[in-house]
Amino acid sequence: MSYEGGSTTVTVNQRVSGGQWVLLGTYPFNASGTGYKVDLADTSLTGKVVADAIYYVQDGAPVDSFTWTPTISSAGEYQLYARWTASSANSGAAQYTVVHDGGTSLVTASQKQNGGQWNLLGTWNFAPSAGHQVTLTASSDGNVVADAIKLVGTGPAPADLVYLHSDQIGLPQKITDAAQAVVWDRIQDPFGRQVSLTSSGGIDTSLRFPGQQADPDTGFSYNYFRDYDPTLGRYIQADPIGLAGGINRYAYAKNNPPTYKDPFGLDVLLCRRPADLPFPMNLFDHYWIKTDKYEAGMGGMAGQVPAQGGRSDWPYDPTQTVDHSGQSKSPNATCEKMNNVDEQCVNSLIRPGQPTGPWEPFNQCQSFAWSVIGKCRYGPQIIPSPVLPQMSPVPKDPQRTTP
Repeated sequence: MSYEGGSTTVTVNQRVSGGQWVLLGTYPFNASGTGYKVDLADTSLTGKVVADAIYYVQDGAPVDSFTWTPTISSAGEYQLYARWTASSANSGAAQYTVVHDGGTSLVTASQKQNGGQWNLLGTWNFAPSAGHQVTLTASSDGNVVADAIKLVGTGPAPADLVYLHSDQIGLPQKITDAAQAVVWDRIQDPFGRQVSLTSSGGIDTSLRFPGQQADPDTGFSYNYFRDYDPTLGRYIQADPIGLAGGINRYAYAKNNPPTYKDPFGLDVLLCRRPADLPFPMNLFDHYWIKTDKYEAGMGGMAGQVPAQGGRSDWPYDPTQTVDHSGQSKSPNATCEKMNNVDEQCVNSLIRPGQPTGPWEPFNQCQSFAWSVIGKCRYGPQIIPSPVLPQMSPVPKDPQRTTP
């Protein structure tokens, strides 16, 4: 090794003291000097040498941080790994500051464990000559070891990577690029009518209220089953479920879009019909739930709709969610709109084919339907509720109130 004023040779036995730092000596170095180097060679001719890492520590004054400046050959996504020698005296919260294409990230790692191996800090995009750095900062709770880092490429960087920023209901507000610059900024009134729009680099998005896509040819927003007119703040087609969705069949999100959303333009309906079963089971109603995506409820493992044609399950038979498509159109079926219920939550619970436990008095079609409504509620029902004959005991809807 060369240093200020000379050079020397140090012999080290690499068969011992592996996985830890070994002192090679103390030598003078000049901050403005050049040509310092360390060469590693095998002199025994009987084994192999390991060129892992070296580091310098100023004698008598520990450094506060250590910074690596990696050489990036091509832009892309990379996994960043760090390596250290584990010790109980090390910090349990060593902080790595990573400067990458998307900005700066702070990663905390415990150097008390996982020593002598590569530890993944995260995955980021890096580019050549972009000033990327990784800095390890000293910690007050123990020693930090700046052993080594490495970058492992995972693929090329996505072209024109941008980030969309939405408000509290999911309405896009701004788009930023990888440099965190705003490249798209749309201002709209509470009902979605555009007030102003600034854009650069050809960046644009057709996303509007949750579930809506802007149609530039008509000026409306496509909302699955209906089209929404943001200039009027209403749908241009009537609600396909009729008055079950409310008296105003053209209203969007209860005319309160800053608070509510209607991603499919439909509602969650709790449906029922008299059970087509022998006495006394025909005194009770069969319950299921209808959304825009599913019409389903509890049934047998054969996948048939229960409580019709005399078909019923035996006590403690296994059950599952069963497709009830078309049941709401039966002459003796009635459906009631469930207010303040998350439709996507309901869909995840009534998707056909999911096990729902054994059929028993505490677990049947009515209790299952009400439990789904209860789990997915985010506000009260606040409508008159008729008293219906039910199979006891049935969990009550805690949010269901009668004025």
